[in-house]
Amino acid sequence: MEWLTDYWHQILFFGVIIVNAIRAREQLSEARKDLDILQKRFYRLEEKDQHQQEMLVKMTAEVEVEKEQRRMIWQFINKLRETLYDTSRKN
Repeated sequence: MEWLTDYWHQILFFGVIIVNAIRAREQLSEARKDLDILQKRFYRLEEKDQHQQEMLVKMTAEVEVEKEQRRMIWQFINKLRETLYDTSRKN
């Protein structure tokens, strides 16, 4: 037991190192779990953002088509109006 009194500070030092290493390992494990959760959320939000961008492009194209259709309808109405006006003038 004499060796215990001679080396107690070294035994205590190694004990503290082991306890801190175990604690650091647990904290690293918890941090890794949190990081995995954040990555899953990020990928989910990224997919949602990509879907919203696709929908925005699709809706923009639909709006452009509708604008073109309205323009063509107004052209047709104006031509029809001109034709009716010209025929009524001739009579």
